[in-house]
This record gives sequence, C-alpha cells and structure tokens, in this order.
Amino acid sequence: NGWMDAGELQKALGMSSLNFSLSVTAQMIRVYGKAREGSITPEEFVNLFNAVQNDIDAFKVMDTQGRGKLRLDQVRQAISQKGYQLDDTAFYTCCKSFDPDRTGDMGIPEYIALSLFLLSARNTFAAFDFQRTGVITLNFGQFIYATANCR
Repeated sequence: NGWMDAGELQKALGMSSLNFSLSVTAQMIRVYGKAREGSITPEEFVNLFNAVQNDIDAFKVMDTQGRGKLRLDQVRQAISQKGYQLDDTAFYTCCKSFDPDRTGDMGIPEYIALSLFLLSARNTFAAFDFQRTGVITLNFGQFIYATANCR
C-alpha cells in the first residue's frame, strides 16, 4: 500500500547500515508520520531519512577523533547546536537513559535516539504550552500521555 510500519522501517534503515531497535523505529514513525497511524508514507520516509542523515552528519562533525563515539561534552555541544538548552541534571539524566552500559559515550544509534527523544519532548511540550510561556501544568493523565509520546 506504500505505507511503511516500524518493522519495515527497521529493515529499510538496516539496508543502509542504520540499525535501530523496533522501539526507536516506532518512535521515528510517531514523530515523522503525520497520520499517526503507526506507519509512514514514502514522502514521510524521505523526510525521516534526511533527518537521520543530518543527525549522522552532526555526529561526525563532533567526532573529531573518528572513534565512532561521542563523549558527553560533545553530545551536549551537538544538541546545543540543535537548540536544546538543558541544565546539568536534565542533560545527564537524559544521557543515562540512552547509555545503558554506562560508558559515558554515545554511538550514532544512541545519539539519534537521544535526538529523536528531544524532538518528541519539544513537540509534546509545545502542544501543552498554549500561551508559549515555556511553562506547562499537567495533571497525572496528561503527564502519562506526554511521557508516552516521548519514548
């Protein structure tokens, strides 16, 4: 039908040596799919693929030693260049969730997953920031909805 679900997206990205978990490809679809039906159109795939490539390019610019990994200070610089300003607590807590083996480094898949999470968080926050004040109030149900949309 021309639409691609999370499993198909995972396989398609894998053909370009971009290996992501099914949960990350499902998140990609939630972020880049306009219909929000668990699949994306070919046009949305192109937008998603270009965004992933942009993240890879940004990663490679920061990876000055060619290790295939970024130190957390490099990750912070990269996300700052994307417009994300996080305090230390938010930054390090966020990084821990994308560094399950606690190496203090991030490879391309972890960096892209982090970037995707931050984009999801920004979009979800904006949906609740009706007055564009940078402050939101959520009840528990809204909080669950917001956090579920970010992962």
